[in-house]
Amino acid sequence: MDAEQWVLNHGVQMSVGFGDPGSDSTHVRLDYRWHTKSSVDDGISLQIHVPFN
Repeated sequence: MDAEQWVLNHGVQMSVGFGDPGSDSTHVRLDYRWHTKSSVDDGISLQIHVPFN
């Protein structure tokens, strides 16, 4: 199986984070998930971590 077939079969997820996850400050991560088999698997999610220390 070549790389193109593998991506079409398994999909792709990309994430971008802002902020230092190891610190006590707020940080944000944006995820994008793409898959050709089903539109249900596609999507964008936003995670916001707010420490309560």
